[in-house]
Amino acid sequence: MVYDAVVVGGGPAGAVCAARLASKGRSVAVLERGRHPRFHLGESLLPNSVGVLDAIGVLDEVRARFLVKRGARFVDGRDDLLTARYDFAEAFHARWDHAFEVPRDEFDELLFRRAGRCGAELREGWEVTSVRREGERATGVEARDPDGTVHALDARFVVDATGRDAMTARASGDVERIAHLDRTALYTQVRGAWRDIGEREGDIQIVVCGEGVQRGWFWLIPFADGRTSVGVVVSSAWVRAHRDVGAGRPEALFDAAVEEAPTVGRMLGGAERVFAPRAE
Repeated sequence: MVYDAVVVGGGPAGAVCAARLASKGRSVAVLERGRHPRFHLGESLLPNSVGVLDAIGVLDEVRARFLVKRGARFVDGRDDLLTARYDFAEAFHARWDHAFEVPRDEFDELLFRRAGRCGAELREGWEVTSVRREGERATGVEARDPDGTVHALDARFVVDATGRDAMTARASGDVERIAHLDRTALYTQVRGAWRDIGEREGDIQIVVCGEGVQRGWFWLIPFADGRTSVGVVVSSAWVRAHRDVGAGRPEALFDAAVEEAPTVGRMLGGAERVFAPRAE
């Protein structure tokens, strides 16, 4: 069989692409290395995503399951009276006045299964090992199934939806680091963190902290089930300055960052961690 498209990666990009193609009658196979549900960062959506969710037929389900997000609030890490809020409804030519806060394990699986309901063939635990080519043209992939057997899949088009893994770009040596983008994320989830009320309950809280080359920022993303995703993005200069803190363990570094941002400490007062902080 020659597929119209083989989509490599079953995250949101791959699932949406597959759903759209399959709904238009194209033969599509989605190859996902992992298995849903699985943890992922990137939980706070923007308004233009609403039209995409509507186009693939999941908007009603997303609205029923996830917390509506109507804006973003920016806060100073040392003085929580210094704030500024961006309301999506006030954007230029705003088509949508909201988005959603989504735990990615649930959200990604919803989109992935939707692609299957649209007619895409879903394969989990399949790792693409190479893209097959005739000259410059991609003609399919070779992929290892969950049992370790390698298969050749022919396709008119190959879609690389591997995100930061950048499968095809890395294979051709076209990946370049962005200068000065030397950032590390330390993150966890908690229950019982402060959040706004009413229509602003779903706001993402962005707390700016640090100075100069050590400047960074926290995110606090509320979920409908009472959890909050909390993370801090720090520079390599900050990490070097704190390398002796707790032997560089993510939990110790996260706690040090919170200590330097009293605003975040107050927001997390009394909150219980769902899992120990991790680094990425």
